Amino acid sequence: MTTTPGPDGRLYFEPENPKKRIRNEGLAASVLGTIFFVIGVAGGGVGLLLIGILCAAAGATTLKITEMGTVWVGLSDEERAAAWPGRVAGWVPLACVVIWIGLMAFVGNMVGRR
Repeated sequence: MTTTPGPDGRLYFEPENPKKRIRNEGLAASVLGTIFFVIGVAGGGVGLLLIGILCAAAGATTLKITEMGTVWVGLSDEERAAAWPGRVAGWVPLACVVIWIGLMAFVGNMVGRR
């Protein structure tokens, strides 16, 4: 969130630009899909390989439909429905990573207190 000074000199919050968020979600899905694909190929994991392909495809589709996150309001319902998997694939793995890091920090803190 950013702030801007108002006419009375106080700072007011500006709402986040949804176009930037859509672009970031599509890029995150594409990058995480590529990482999952590489890990799946290197480790021989078919599950990660398939998840990586699906995440990367969903992210690329979202970026293509929304024209790199610049269009959302003018899209038809079918185009929005096609763009949602990439948006979800972008933030769900990131949320899982953040939760995992938080859990590991909590466990490390509890174990370190002995």
